[in-house]
Amino acid sequence: MNRIAAAASVLGPLALAGAAAAQPIVLTVDPAQSTIDADVEVQSAFGTSTDSDSSAVAGTVTIELDSFGQLGGPDAPAAVTISGFELIAQDDLTFSFGFSIFGNVNIDAVGLGLAFPAGEPPVAGTVDPATGAFTVAGVPSLTEGTITATGSGLVGGALGTTVIDLPTLGTTIVDVTGTLVIDDDTITASVSTPLMATNEPVDGVVVTVDGSADAVATGPVPDAADCPCDVNLDTLCDGSDFFAWVSAFGNNDPAGDVNDDGSVDGSDFFAWVSAFGQGC
Repeated sequence: MNRIAAAASVLGPLALAGAAAAQPIVLTVDPAQSTIDADVEVQSAFGTSTDSDSSAVAGTVTIELDSFGQLGGPDAPAAVTISGFELIAQDDLTFSFGFSIFGNVNIDAVGLGLAFPAGEPPVAGTVDPATGAFTVAGVPSLTEGTITATGSGLVGGALGTTVIDLPTLGTTIVDVTGTLVIDDDTITASVSTPLMATNEPVDGVVVTVDGSADAVATGPVPDAADCPCDVNLDTLCDGSDFFAWVSAFGNNDPAGDVNDDGSVDGSDFFAWVSAFGQGC
């Protein structure tokens, strides 16, 4: 048995057992179509006061799709995976709170935003192949930025000048919803991510931030050349590509030229093994 046959006899079952790896797509957020809306509530022994503000948002959203066909067609996506995002307000947000004779509180939010925490695994969800609507449940989200609270009177005086570093409040788990559109070579995702944070900077004063970041982000449909182990061009790197390569090798099909050296030979098998190990 030659090296290729021996390696194939081992790799075949492993390739079948391996998880499919799709190509990550980094979508760029359009600030002209994207906003972060925040409702802030301050609770104290002297009452509760709320205020709202908003800003344009910039950043990126990184997703993976199981297919890149047109919606409503046989190759329309049915699954989406979120592996990263960073959605940051382009302007500072300001909030004012009155507590009648008991004083007032002013809050400035700088760099307010949401991010997918580093080191967290990607989270998968479902896509309606007909409409592109999707939901990804259980997504970790880290609130970014700082809040500075100042004030006067009994309420504001208790706060003094208080700075809340929002990432220190920890990760929240949210459901991300949205809609996908695949048009020729472009993917557009409209994504809504909840904004939630609560802190008690001093005893008896609780600051709650609630809202959402709603972003429209676009990016290119991946080129098959970016994923050399995807021999059957289904946008995944999985066991079916192993058998597609074997077929291409047996028929001297250019699809089997994984290392792109102009010929289909044993070196392409080992190139495919390497590419499979790396995923798309």
